[in-house]
Amino acid sequence: MEKYDPLEEIEFRIAQLKAISPHDAKEGFMLEDIVNTLEKNKKLLSENPVTEYSGKIKRDHDVSQIKRAWQRRPAGSNDRIYVIKLDIDYFGDINKKHGEDKGDDVLKASTEVLDEAITDILKETVRAADYIVGRGYHLHGEEKEVILFAPDEESARKAAERYRAKIEEESEKRFGFKVTESIGISQWNIGAESYEAAAKRADRNMQIAKAVYGRNYIVGPDNVPDVSQKELEQRVAKDNIRKNARTLGLEMKEDGEGYRLYQKKEK
Repeated sequence: MEKYDPLEEIEFRIAQLKAISPHDAKEGFMLEDIVNTLEKNKKLLSENPVTEYSGKIKRDHDVSQIKRAWQRRPAGSNDRIYVIKLDIDYFGDINKKHGEDKGDDVLKASTEVLDEAITDILKETVRAADYIVGRGYHLHGEEKEVILFAPDEESARKAAERYRAKIEEESEKRFGFKVTESIGISQWNIGAESYEAAAKRADRNMQIAKAVYGRNYIVGPDNVPDVSQKELEQRVAKDNIRKNARTLGLEMKEDGEGYRLYQKKEK
């Protein structure tokens, strides 16, 4: 059973209202006003309030549409779908050092650069079979997600690498400091698994990029190291302590019982 889709409900209501032939000008204005209100509600539901970039509800709506389109695909179709998770590194540091307004500016810039990166790689495709179609979403906080249609893993990684390099370059130009992102990629085997399963793998790969490779790195779908879930959880926990220490200006030290935070000694 499919999840309730509020955007689909609004689109259905709008279509119904637009199909009505008003009896007079007054009724026409009333119908137009209702449609405009529904369009505004649709926009509010679709977008992340900070960046005005497509949000989680729009992502869920698009996933439903993709599933339906997949069922109608031509026989022998070779479409491949990739899920890309992108997370800004040390975003808490940006907010603390430069203020939350600047942090919001960084989030907005990251969504703009994401669209530019996808557009750029689309322009560079040569063969007819080399298509790149991406849909980006700002889910929450500093985390974004992309549903990418690409011919192969190499193309998916190329799109992600284009973005990773571009956000570094653009952030220094716009803000005077470097912003980096850790990225995880997985292939969505749409005929055999849920979208959530693919997104979970992409999220795990993004965590590996942070905790194992030290951030500003891309993991997946073909270069995933053999890391057990237990080991990854331990690395993530250690990385979170280190990140908190960095944000608070403290020093992390390891002893026999675990990790402790200390005030840095004055030099």
